[in-house]
Amino acid sequence: MHASGFGISMIAGGVACLLHAIFPFAFITTGSDAITKLHDRMVVNRLKPSATAKARESAAVQS
Repeated sequence: MHASGFGISMIAGGVACLLHAIFPFAFITTGSDAITKLHDRMVVNRLKPSATAKARESAAVQS
């Protein structure tokens, strides 16, 4: 679900850019806004250490 949502957002931003190329007065910041939102979403949702990984790390430090 995450990949499809990400892909749909990319397509929507790309379509907005194409329309902006034809109609410069339309969708002036839509493409860059989409990129910014996707970047923020990607950075926020990066792989976070799981509880299991944290437990292993904690056990290794205590040994």
